[in-house]
Amino acid sequence: MRMTSRALLSCLPIAALCGCGIFTPLGGTGSNDTTTNNNPSGFGTPTIEVTINGTHVGPTAPDSSSAARLTAMTNPQTGNVIESDFTVSVSSQSAGASCFIGATRQGTDGIAPFTVAGYQLVPVAGSVTPDGAAWPSPSESIGAAAGGWGCSGNDCNGGALVITALDAAHVEGYLSGTFPSSTGAGAADVVCSFYVPITN
Repeated sequence: MRMTSRALLSCLPIAALCGCGIFTPLGGTGSNDTTTNNNPSGFGTPTIEVTINGTHVGPTAPDSSSAARLTAMTNPQTGNVIESDFTVSVSSQSAGASCFIGATRQGTDGIAPFTVAGYQLVPVAGSVTPDGAAWPSPSESIGAAAGGWGCSGNDCNGGALVITALDAAHVEGYLSGTFPSSTGAGAADVVCSFYVPITN
């Protein structure tokens, strides 16, 4: 399985413990931006590439509607992040490729938000997401002309979300795993690699 291609919620029960937090965009701007990683092996331009059992679709330019969203809920009393949400919706109608990625990290009063790192997809358990992990939110899906694959809950076990570059304007990375088919084609090793703008 290829590691790279070339090289979200209202007041939750945990938030109720300290009052409903407020979602704010992550990524930073200017001198306060600490999440940027200048990845020399990245695409360098908006891109989608889908790989199904080693067969590649792309890389190609995505549709103009493709984008990511990265938000955080904070405890209004302490300012600590208690929830971090990351979504990517990317597709190429011309190539017949699409991906939806949704992930969340939660903590009762303090959680490291999504940044340049790798995250193992694990099912929701308790009220705190383990370090180095993320919960599907609510599911993941990868589509190509050959079919569709995806997961939610326990079906995502063994999957990984890797963010290789992130700043205030864009995010780059990939989702990978062995996911069941949604179209009867059988489980497959799938990778969705992306470079998309961040919208708030």
